[in-house]
Amino acid sequence: MSYLLFFRLFTLLVVIGISGCSVNNPPYTSMSLMRFESPELSEKPLTTQLHFSVSEERQFTLSNNAEPEVTYGCSYRPASATRPATYNQCKQEYNVYRGAVAVAPGLEFTYTKHATHRVSVKHQFAGQYREAAGSGNWSQAVVAGYNWQQADFADELRFELISPTGGSSNGVQTNSWQQKTTGYDIGYVLGYRASPSLLIYGGPYLYKGALKGEQILTIAVDNGQTQRIFDLKSSGQQLGANLALQFNLGQHFILQTELVSSQLRWQDAKKTASQFNVMVGVQF
Repeated sequence: MSYLLFFRLFTLLVVIGISGCSVNNPPYTSMSLMRFESPELSEKPLTTQLHFSVSEERQFTLSNNAEPEVTYGCSYRPASATRPATYNQCKQEYNVYRGAVAVAPGLEFTYTKHATHRVSVKHQFAGQYREAAGSGNWSQAVVAGYNWQQADFADELRFELISPTGGSSNGVQTNSWQQKTTGYDIGYVLGYRASPSLLIYGGPYLYKGALKGEQILTIAVDNGQTQRIFDLKSSGQQLGANLALQFNLGQHFILQTELVSSQLRWQDAKKTASQFNVMVGVQF
């Protein structure tokens, strides 16, 4: 089977959604629009914080209908009469779990589980530490993180082709892919304690990521088979800033809100996005 016929047949199967197809899910990667990096750290080693949030992840489709392109948003085709065949959702919500521990005065390690995994280290280099900070305290910190995520997918579609002469051929179309995205982020944070219970903070950050993976498309008709393998190698970055409010509710409870604005890019696909986040936590 020629490559041209292969592409036409694969595109036809994807677009019209031949009976028996459940989901067409092209490969993707994603970026987070959540920061919550307070510049006031503890001076007591082993001081711990635990946080929870629900946040959206912004996705980029790496390949669709066997075309080597990148688009903003995640293409998702459920076999449902209530949704159009080209339903496209640009945002996915995930629970966010975060744990942070102080390892030295003004030095903190953090692990965050979102759609991605992230480990980070933060250093406060100016201002009073959290335990001694009072109204009017200015604090500054720098943070660096390492992120990674993995995703894969495999689906099979059986179909029948009917020729103009009345004959028919049975076939199977398979679509499988896997990817791993890794990256790092760096940021600067400036904070001002307006009152004993309110900290205002924010600052710029930069994320750079790279993806490795492949997509395998196969069409088998009767005794013939054609297969294409696509290299998904690609890269992107995010440049943004946030403004956040941290409310200390007594000695142990924390409520944080933030507004994040960022320019996202993966290969040639670009998107300017903003997001409002809320996070609750405890410290002890």
